[in-house]
Amino acid sequence: MHLDTQIRRALFQKHWLLADIQDEPRHPGFYLSAGLSNFAWGHRCSRQDTLSGLAVKYGVTPLAIKMTNNLISDQGLQSRDTIYVPVSSHADLSGKRGAFIYDMTACRELVLVTEPDGSDSSACALDAKEPVAADQSTIAALSRKLSRMLGRGLRIEEGTAKFYLDVAEGNLKDAIALYEQDMVWERTQKGKRQSS
Repeated sequence: MHLDTQIRRALFQKHWLLADIQDEPRHPGFYLSAGLSNFAWGHRCSRQDTLSGLAVKYGVTPLAIKMTNNLISDQGLQSRDTIYVPVSSHADLSGKRGAFIYDMTACRELVLVTEPDGSDSSACALDAKEPVAADQSTIAALSRKLSRMLGRGLRIEEGTAKFYLDVAEGNLKDAIALYEQDMVWERTQKGKRQSS
């Protein structure tokens, strides 16, 4: 591990109050760009689970769970074995352990939060599993699918959607935020040109 990476890792752990951090993120920039929305508890799904029920149980909103897992509808929960529930506050991370994971279903990098002894504080602990390595064709297919979905949602061309996803390192939420920032800037520039 390079000295720069070691320093970023130590600062990341200190900033987020984590007792320990395992593995490495897919992109070194994740140490700097991660926000509270990138930290989540794992929850093994059962047939009785509903988004609203999980939201009440974990103290978050159903929308936050949908965004963390890239769920389009409430019924998407039933197609998952495991979902990730966002941590509700910075204080919830104090003294916990974190592990960098990439969820292929949600197309998102997260920090899976567990108790210091390695157990999950949620009622349904996850089995420890190694990240699944996907071949390049699977990653490319998922990337195209996500680009099409983002393009339809924002009513932009697929290539433009892919650009924003690439800049956001595959994080759908960040890609949308970047697009919205650009649209605000374009409207501002258009207003300046019309007024002069």
